[in-house]
Amino acid sequence: MCEANAGSWVYLGDGTGYSGEKIGFDAIKWSDRGPLPAPDTLVGLFSDGFRWGGPIKWRRIVSGGTDGTFYWTGSITSTPDVNSGTWTPNLPSSGEYDIYAYIPSTNANANAIYRIHHSSGTADVTISQSSYSDEWVHLGRYTFPAGTASYVYLGDHTGSSGTSIGYDAIVWRPFG
Repeated sequence: MCEANAGSWVYLGDGTGYSGEKIGFDAIKWSDRGPLPAPDTLVGLFSDGFRWGGPIKWRRIVSGGTDGTFYWTGSITSTPDVNSGTWTPNLPSSGEYDIYAYIPSTNANANAIYRIHHSSGTADVTISQSSYSDEWVHLGRYTFPAGTASYVYLGDHTGSSGTSIGYDAIVWRPFG
């Protein structure tokens, strides 16, 4: 972004690394297009916005995932949750965001219930983690306030036992 009378300039050289090639150029125009769109907000397991809840002895750490490591725990039939993960973003602006969860390739085969806290309340989204392998899954589009008032929560209560829930990153992508 350039400021008026700031002495801004653009340089284009002929160093392409290939001899005999030609570069053509003519003019540069500065135009105010308004603010840049807000970037994605990613909260991973090693971000300030991630918090693990529950006894450490039931959290397993495995290689892989978005940061090189992800967590998993066994699913349970009863409530309340024994183990959980909470991803809290620091969103740059209020507005609509598409939410994505990263599903690791192993130790993720439960019907995981993601609880999304947004401006209008709470939405529960059930994802069959066994249907995905090392990929981002769209959890929906919701309106969120700026800052850290909203979050995504994933607990280990699934209504069944013997399956595993994978915990990795969540992304908030601005819509529009």
